[in-house]
Amino acid sequence: MERFRPEPPEPSPPPSSVITGTVGSIGGTPVPIAPPNDGDVGGGADGDVDGDVDGDVDGGADRGADDPIGGSVGLTIGGVYSLVALGLTLVYGILHVPNFAHGALYMAGAFVAFYFMESLGLNYWLAMLGSALVVAVLSMLAERLVFHKLRNAPPLHDMIAAIGILLFLEAGAQAIWGADFHRMQSPYGGLVEIFGLTTVAQRLLIIAGAVVLVAVLHLFLTRTTTGLTIIAMAQNRDGAALVGIDATRVTLLVFAISGALAAVAAVLYSPINLVYPAMGHLVITKAFVIIILGGMGSFPGAIVGGLIIGLAEAFGGFYFSTDYKDLIAFVLLVVILSVRPQGLFSKGAH
Repeated sequence: MERFRPEPPEPSPPPSSVITGTVGSIGGTPVPIAPPNDGDVGGGADGDVDGDVDGDVDGGADRGADDPIGGSVGLTIGGVYSLVALGLTLVYGILHVPNFAHGALYMAGAFVAFYFMESLGLNYWLAMLGSALVVAVLSMLAERLVFHKLRNAPPLHDMIAAIGILLFLEAGAQAIWGADFHRMQSPYGGLVEIFGLTTVAQRLLIIAGAVVLVAVLHLFLTRTTTGLTIIAMAQNRDGAALVGIDATRVTLLVFAISGALAAVAAVLYSPINLVYPAMGHLVITKAFVIIILGGMGSFPGAIVGGLIIGLAEAFGGFYFSTDYKDLIAFVLLVVILSVRPQGLFSKGAH
């Protein structure tokens, strides 16, 4: 009798930077749906790939017993939120209109860096620099072609135009890169131990990068003539124009800084998250919560508010459930505004 011999299994395909998931549709437009949970992918609705507190792709190695309360997670998220909120605050100080397209610039920064690394072979830092420059130019184009034309229109027109820019950029990213999830590689994916805590090196890079960028921006705004003109325009646009400040040049510079901050934040965070067309939705929503929480137009409020939301999400996700971590920001907003309707830093409110 001939003995049955099972055929050897086919070799598994090499790892790819594209994480293929099911593509659903909403209103006829394909949208990415998180892949099913197979031990590596957590299937979170916001692009999580391991069910971690904030959607990491690092396998949750930094949430072990060495970091029981997720402090590095909270500082990581808070640093990213603060950078995005600072850019949003700068634009609000000039236009006094919330820029809903800011989340799309965050997404564009991640995709541009991903393209530079995967297609052009640039290293992580050159890709970050190139992404910041490209998104800064893209932000200035949006100001000149859209917002500048509406400078005398009602504020509602600016908001509608910003939503149009957001949809345009998202549709463009989906047409070029598709609706799949992409994973950005980083040379800092290993574990490091600092002060007795073990965490992923990329998290420390995010925290250090956020601190350095906030410090540089503060020095630029308070110690340089150009920075002081930005503050002057944020306080009184008409008065600044009367003393000879070029409003057009300052506005372009503010949009460029805002876009560059969003791009750098995206490139810092993408290696422990995923890159996909709708990745800016939740970030920009949290950024608006932060600037309202800290006080509309307040730079310290954007920084402190970002850290508060980031730490609250990390602690809440660890002690309660990650299913409710995105709700924590809005609960905090309601609680704090019920006590201080003007926000934490009322001097920056308009």
